[in-house]
Amino acid sequence: MTRTLKLSWLSLAAAVLALVAWLAITSPAGAQSGSIAFNPDPANVAPSGTVNVDLTAVAPAGGLDAWDVVVTFNAAIIDVTNCNANAAGADVQACNANFSANSLAVAGADATGLTGNLTLANLTILALGAAGSCSPLTVTVENFVSDGADITPSINNGEVCIQAPPPPPPPPPPPPPPPATTLPTTGGVTSNGDGNSWLLPLIISLGLAALLGSSAYTINRARNR
Repeated sequence: MTRTLKLSWLSLAAAVLALVAWLAITSPAGAQSGSIAFNPDPANVAPSGTVNVDLTAVAPAGGLDAWDVVVTFNAAIIDVTNCNANAAGADVQACNANFSANSLAVAGADATGLTGNLTLANLTILALGAAGSCSPLTVTVENFVSDGADITPSINNGEVCIQAPPPPPPPPPPPPPPPATTLPTTGGVTSNGDGNSWLLPLIISLGLAALLGSSAYTINRARNR
């Protein structure tokens, strides 16, 4: 971290602590609740790709006056390339993507207290590891102040997983073969399947020839008498 970033972060932290001290004096303590989570969770990203993840919070019933949150991750698998503090309506806020080699920090404050569902920061995460590897997103709460009291919200740690791109679709099936060609059959005789279908026409032809020959012989003999 550069000296300029350190000084800026220390200035913001000092402002947050000062506001927390002021709220502790002026605000009564009350029943508290609240939570911190990530969206989406888990976040999936392709190898060498990027994914956007939001660090979200649900404000306590008394409003969220100040927050200081550190998120650690596996620097061999992912890197946070950008961090944008984005709590709508906050008086002061900042996000440091280079808080350390494997962590980022988000802090902010609001004198009247933020309410409802909040997006504390938008994170841009770059995949460094191989497909199938995952990095946790682990939250450590330094301060989470409501009604002047520093409380402990419920925490839902996140995860970023590197997934291989889906395989290409299978090739289309080959076209069906063309229908078989059926040769027309000659009328009169149906093959019996034994290869002798020519015998019947031959027998009929010989019979007709014999009959005609016999008839001609009989006629000629009658004429010669």
